[in-house]
Amino acid sequence: MILITTKAREVIGRMRQRFRDRVLEWEHAVITVLWGMVVLDNPGLFSTPSFVAFKGGPGLWGWTIVLAGIMRIAALCINGYMAQPTAIVRAFAAMTGIALFGAISLGLLFAWTWGTGLAVYPVLGFFGLFSLYWAIFDVASPDGHDDAAP
Repeated sequence: MILITTKAREVIGRMRQRFRDRVLEWEHAVITVLWGMVVLDNPGLFSTPSFVAFKGGPGLWGWTIVLAGIMRIAALCINGYMAQPTAIVRAFAAMTGIALFGAISLGLLFAWTWGTGLAVYPVLGFFGLFSLYWAIFDVASPDGHDDAAP
């Protein structure tokens, strides 16, 4: 049987609680990574009217979005252990997520393709605002803990 120290139990408990508190941010981070991977695997997506405004090509966007998602996941992992160090990174990641999902939504809207993406991407962008709010609250939290977050 593995003995777990009291400190390790505290860390595990804190990480479990923070995962529950940030499940929306985790969802957005995973979606971001997967979206980038889909673009990398299917570069023809960028030849559709919905993505005409995305300059630089699918390789650039795919890798940029995958790396952004990985950085967001890393920030959430670190944040599971310590509240203060990554709150600014989480806020920045939330803003980039809002911009990404908003840009995709506008691309779909103005391309007149109006597929099921218009039911998903605007919602992801909207709920990204909550992630941004919670991250900003963590930045502003005077004691470095997010236990009092609304």
